Amino acid sequence: MTTPEPSGGIPRTRVWSMFDRIAPRYDALNIILSCGVDRIWRRAVVRKIPTASSQIVADIASGTGDQLFTLCRLPQVTHVIGIDMSSGMLELGEKKRRARNP
Repeated sequence: MTTPEPSGGIPRTRVWSMFDRIAPRYDALNIILSCGVDRIWRRAVVRKIPTASSQIVADIASGTGDQLFTLCRLPQVTHVIGIDMSSGMLELGEKKRRARNP
């Protein structure tokens, strides 16, 4: 079974490498290009998390982890899992995690 390429015919490896290249600037670009709306989106996601205890949350396409770090602060969230296609994004997210939790 093969997985189709993303729409537009751009090979997924090119997409992955593009995100690897922009990873060091991604957070700043996200704020600038969204005019700060990214923070509103993150808060909206937080409001959708059920208040029942012991929530396990998966963040698909988690980038550098900003949403995960926000979710970790919720008392009902006991585990978070971040998944991203870009190793550069994940590496930066891991550095940010270590800086927050030495």
